[in-house]
Amino acid sequence: MALLAEDRARSNLIFAAMRFKPVLPVLALLWGACGEKPAKPATETFRSETLHLSMEIPSGWEKVMPGGDSLHVVQFMEPLSDSNDRYRETLKIWVEDIPFPLTDSMYQLTAITQIRLANPGLQVDSLPMLKLNSGTFGKMRLRFANANGDYTVQALTHLHGKFGYNVSLAAEASQQQRADSLLQQLIKTFKPLP
Repeated sequence: MALLAEDRARSNLIFAAMRFKPVLPVLALLWGACGEKPAKPATETFRSETLHLSMEIPSGWEKVMPGGDSLHVVQFMEPLSDSNDRYRETLKIWVEDIPFPLTDSMYQLTAITQIRLANPGLQVDSLPMLKLNSGTFGKMRLRFANANGDYTVQALTHLHGKFGYNVSLAAEASQQQRADSLLQQLIKTFKPLP
């Protein structure tokens, strides 16, 4: 009820200001836009000399480091939130040694082609490149379904020197918007290491 009264007061201020002064509507709109923003999830720094990177990851997610041939892979899995939660969202990071020079867009295209060849039934969409302070990232979305539900994966590729970085976040399709927002937040903290 208090929120409704506050919104009504802001609306009344905006309409009143429009009748009297041309500067007041701008100030009133700015004031209305300064509402509380959703809290960002708590994060902690993950740093790996083996993977040659540093990046924020969600606090409380379980770290899984596969052994054997997968020394250049790490996963972080979200805990189940309650008994209705059926899927643990998974952040996966892996690094490849690139033996010859490639552009970011060529690396992205190679990754998409590799995925499509290995999984012909998988829907893979190329998304616009993402430019950040740490470099340019190729983006793609993968969609799949199985007996347990519909899923989406947003994947990013990035070249830095002789390393090809791959970061993906898999989530239930119903959680796509939240997962995309989280990945955008995390990738802004990505730092390649020498």
